[in-house]
Amino acid sequence: MLSDILQRNRETIIQKTFSKIVQEIPKYQEIPAKEVEENLKAGFEAYRELFVSGQFERMEEFINMIVSMRSRQAFDLSDLLGAFTAWQETIISIIVAEYGNDLASLVKPLLWITEAHNLTLRRFASAYQKKINEDLHTMNAELQEAKGTLERNVQEATEELRALQEFNENIIQSMTSGLIVVDKETHTIEKFNRAIETMSGLSAQEALGKPLDEVFAHVHGIPFDDFYREIEKKGLVTRTTQRLTRKEEVVYRSMKADPLYNRRGEAQGVLIIVDDTTEVEFLRESFRKYVSKQVVEKLLTEKQSLQLTGVRQEATILFADIRGFTSISEQLPPEEVVALLNQYFAMMVEVVFQYEGMLDKFVGDNVMAVFGAPFKHDDDPLRAVSAALEMQTRLTQFNDHRRRKGEKIMNIGIGIHTGEVIAGNIGSELRMDYTVIGDTVNLTDRIQAISQQGEIFISEETYRRIKGSITVEPLPSIKFRGRKQGIKIYKVQGKNPGLT
Repeated sequence: MLSDILQRNRETIIQKTFSKIVQEIPKYQEIPAKEVEENLKAGFEAYRELFVSGQFERMEEFINMIVSMRSRQAFDLSDLLGAFTAWQETIISIIVAEYGNDLASLVKPLLWITEAHNLTLRRFASAYQKKINEDLHTMNAELQEAKGTLERNVQEATEELRALQEFNENIIQSMTSGLIVVDKETHTIEKFNRAIETMSGLSAQEALGKPLDEVFAHVHGIPFDDFYREIEKKGLVTRTTQRLTRKEEVVYRSMKADPLYNRRGEAQGVLIIVDDTTEVEFLRESFRKYVSKQVVEKLLTEKQSLQLTGVRQEATILFADIRGFTSISEQLPPEEVVALLNQYFAMMVEVVFQYEGMLDKFVGDNVMAVFGAPFKHDDDPLRAVSAALEMQTRLTQFNDHRRRKGEKIMNIGIGIHTGEVIAGNIGSELRMDYTVIGDTVNLTDRIQAISQQGEIFISEETYRRIKGSITVEPLPSIKFRGRKQGIKIYKVQGKNPGLT
């Protein structure tokens, strides 16, 4: 991204640096403008290669050229260092403008630019000193004055570097997001900004130099081992919101982690960004994967009682499975299979959300939806059956369209059952999913398995709750393995035409 920013702002950087140098360093007014501009173009390419790849060869050539050229033109070292500093100031202002308020992303490029600039100044000072030594036999009378100038300017450069380092530190400390940098191998804390001090109630002095899990041992709910595994496996941890407990106080934190690289591109640490969040945001993030945005907002606005840790309640389960999908997938290229499944799932999820159900999961080509958890409606069984009828209608239209194009079609069988389930967040601390489990879920899947393409089978428990709202065809009782009594099944024919 740094390379793209530099390339995109190439002309702006060159023109702003040119104006700054000419206005602030009188000596450059003696040089033809075209010569200065050509030098700046060469300097831009040298800077860009150094910032992006860490390679110093091109910058070395540029430094040697400038030292040789400007020494003949009787430039002071302070003038040359001032020009390099003008480069850095211009580039930093462009980078800050590009990143805007994204301070977390701004830290790494600023640190890298500072390190590269420091290296350039050191190499430049070294090259300049070498040139002075080479010309010593002809410039002996001027050597003492040049040394004094060099020392003064090195001190000024050091002070400028120190000021820039303080500037970078101020940026880090002024961030509203908590920032923790830990060593890649030992996981000891190397950076701990003020925002994370406020969030954690710990001072940087208490945290620096200690292992991350030791410092936060009093906080329950932080998945340290999972974080480290994700970093090693994927190179990062995507943003996740955690419910944490410390001294019986419940807090909510949004966290993400990225590797921190040195200038050679080697991972040397882990950069952890922490933001304070609320229970509402936690719930919003938790449920937006399962239900429509409108339902989530309604849920939060009405403040319905949510039991996320596990509760027994009645719900209606729906399973919709593609019939003969293995045969279809064997006849299509893999990318077409994925595209077809994505179209199908998008259509099914839209129907589930339309009837304010919850998408529980995809199991292969099987869709599982829940009506009645985490929130209830008085007519959840009817909503489930209505959704099933809509699914079959949508699929018929989808197949008609594919048939006209000579493409493969597919059909589904649907099973619905109502009963008691256990609902709640289930999983690890790093990955929790709200789901329902229990015999009701298992029986629903078995009912779905005996339905044929285009059919919707419902259990006696579901039918009793919506009798009169739909028309059905009673089927013989079916005895499933492991059950002593047969289960009465009904085949749904449609909604009762006498109802509006």
